[in-house]
Amino acid sequence: MSDKPNPEPPSPRYTQVGNWKHLITDEQEWLARPSQWGIQYLPEDIRLRKQQLFEHHYYPRLAGWIRCEVCRPLIAECFIEDGAVSPDPIPEDRTAFREWYAIRHPPGPCDGWDCLRAAYFFKCGIVTGSELLNKLIDCLFGACDRRAREERTNWYRRTREEWDRSLALELVGPNPFRPVAFDPSWRASTAAALARQVYESRDFAPMPILADALQDAGCESADVLDHCRGPGPHVRGCWVVDWVLAKE
Repeated sequence: MSDKPNPEPPSPRYTQVGNWKHLITDEQEWLARPSQWGIQYLPEDIRLRKQQLFEHHYYPRLAGWIRCEVCRPLIAECFIEDGAVSPDPIPEDRTAFREWYAIRHPPGPCDGWDCLRAAYFFKCGIVTGSELLNKLIDCLFGACDRRAREERTNWYRRTREEWDRSLALELVGPNPFRPVAFDPSWRASTAAALARQVYESRDFAPMPILADALQDAGCESADVLDHCRGPGPHVRGCWVVDWVLAKE
């Protein structure tokens, strides 16, 4: 007899506030659809760092869908790890900016232009860093949505949702409403050394070895061990690595 198919997750639930519908973000919604919003339920002292890391990992992926080969890497490089934006190569002077763009860029329409223009506004002091971040995000989602309409596919939306889910689980853990109870004795010297190596090198190949070291130190948590031995993708900010290095 074949196994029963996995049940469909419950539909999202909303509450009406004035003219707006707001998603109910509780444990039931997290277990059905892990997402970026789960970061807000982390302890206050680590919440900002996790949000910054989410932006650092997620939005350059969206920039990868920009068709323009000149603008694509420039936009991706704007998202740096501390949550700020840094469009360093872009000149502050308007004439210099247009010349800089014309030299590098082929003629014709460009789906990255709005992002670069927003970065220029930041460089010359017209918008703040947070305003630039919001503008870049809006531009990237807009470019992806236009491409999806042109190509008549919802592949981009499904991929964005999967990125959101996988990054949320990587940075937050299996359930922010019921966090894993860690034992400080698991921070044995071998586990700490491996976690530091992974964190500093950004090479996550030793994650299964880290699982072995944690298990040798007495860890029997399936959530921790399965995460380390799982396929990932792992990124800087991994909830297990952060805990071993006392960044949680």
